[in-house]
Amino acid sequence: MTRRVPTRLLATLAATTLSVATLVALAPAASAAPDCAKVEHSAKGIWQRVTVTNNCRDNISYVVRRAHGPDSKCTIVPPRHQHYFEWARYGARWQGMRWDCA
Repeated sequence: MTRRVPTRLLATLAATTLSVATLVALAPAASAAPDCAKVEHSAKGIWQRVTVTNNCRDNISYVVRRAHGPDSKCTIVPPRHQHYFEWARYGARWQGMRWDCA
């Protein structure tokens, strides 16, 4: 038995697909890490730590992104300095970094 899909439903689905594709194309791209910055993530014992080392000539700023938990505050690291963000290992999971927040 063959069922026919109403034309109106097909048109609505096509328009919805186009709208979603347009939104994805217009979404802002995430900024990439500066080449001179170093990021290390470690999970030892009950702690997770993300360490950012600034080997650049200028200040860098970042936010540690976490799933199932709040992101870190925007942190500015001066040249030739290091900063870390640490939290309990259970619960929030490290998702990545967001750069140039300041």
